[in-house]
Amino acid sequence: MSTAPPPAPAPEPTPAAPAAPLCAACRVPLQRGFMLDLGYNDQARAAEWVEGAPQPSFWRGLQLDGRLRLPVQSWRCPACGLLAQYAHTPPAEAR
Repeated sequence: MSTAPPPAPAPEPTPAAPAAPLCAACRVPLQRGFMLDLGYNDQARAAEWVEGAPQPSFWRGLQLDGRLRLPVQSWRCPACGLLAQYAHTPPAEAR
């Protein structure tokens, strides 16, 4: 009689693949996605969070030099459509 091996344990969430947060209104797991940012010539990329208030720049549109920039993680509730966005600071060793 052969027995199947036990299932592998679920992988631990990492900063690159965190566990899905729960909807604040419905308490159901949110679906991961991203906010689309179309740049020059409709170049598609994911949005970023930038520290501080926006400051105009003649050449670049906005001044970004020396500011902390973080990727935005975006989540959507499949039940009510609520959007949640997070900009986690990476661990010190990953900077």
